[in-house]
Amino acid sequence: MKKISILCFLSLFSLQTMATDLSRALYDRLFIAVYEEHKCDEVEFYTESVCEGYFLSNLSYNAEFDAYEVEYEFEPGFFLHAIAFNDGEVTVTYWTK
Repeated sequence: MKKISILCFLSLFSLQTMATDLSRALYDRLFIAVYEEHKCDEVEFYTESVCEGYFLSNLSYNAEFDAYEVEYEFEPGFFLHAIAFNDGEVTVTYWTK
């Protein structure tokens, strides 16, 4: 399942037009960190919009932190925030409303 999701992600990436010059390696690290944190390999945690990479459509550059980040509501009232710093550090957090 992980290989299929990564292939879907790679095809999604190649179809998207990105407004930034985000390097492929940084983009990949962000996706992989969220994929692992979200436990996409476990059926009970699988969420298509997260595990297939759709959440990355909200990706933006944060000049204050020199990082790329995304906030995404993957289910009603459930949010994730992921930030990838140019030094390679990636953090993923969740919250509910």
